[in-house]
Amino acid sequence: MQAGKRSVIGRLDPYYRVHVPTTSGNRLVVVVQTGVASVKAAIAVTRILSYFHRPELAILVGITAGLKNEGLNLGDVIVPTATVDVESGKKTPKGKEPAGSKLEMDARAHAAVSTWAGLSQWQSAWKTAISGRPTLPLLHTDCKLACTASVIAFEKEAKSYKALDRKVRGIEMEAVGIAQACLQVAPLLVIKAISDWADSEKDDRWHSYCMQVAADLAYRLISDETI
Repeated sequence: MQAGKRSVIGRLDPYYRVHVPTTSGNRLVVVVQTGVASVKAAIAVTRILSYFHRPELAILVGITAGLKNEGLNLGDVIVPTATVDVESGKKTPKGKEPAGSKLEMDARAHAAVSTWAGLSQWQSAWKTAISGRPTLPLLHTDCKLACTASVIAFEKEAKSYKALDRKVRGIEMEAVGIAQACLQVAPLLVIKAISDWADSEKDDRWHSYCMQVAADLAYRLISDETI
């Protein structure tokens, strides 16, 4: 892969142009850091999509909090079928009634990832240790991610999002805004690695590893033309 070239143009957020080699030739990948939170991410993505016309696919890559006791490990990767909006809803005297509206990911790209033939080879390159045991990052595709406006460090709150959809397995902060920006413009796929459990012990220890895992998975899927 060629080194990325940094560009700054007008009101666009700084971005990098990278050429990923594949069997059918180089593919141009544009990488932009959207920042944290759904609104900020949506603005950044709207601007970049308006500049690069007709992109084949938008991919949100990053980290997510996972839900404890759901068959997940730190370092695992979630590629959800949809993002669930937990912020919108209705406030009543009895409390907030969240709408729980869902925005679906691109079905074709998601199906391709779910049946990826290169999974085992990729996993072996990212072996790590959890509780002293050699562990391979698992890929979870039959699930959804909740999207919030706040960092969640309270396990009971995190678990409450399963009431909106039983397949919620993690919580992040950008997917709803980015999905809205991509509607009728570009298909979207989300790839996020689990860096903490959204509880009182939440910290940054796994951030670097998880960012690398998620980014490398996206690269491998692009380079072998799975997506």
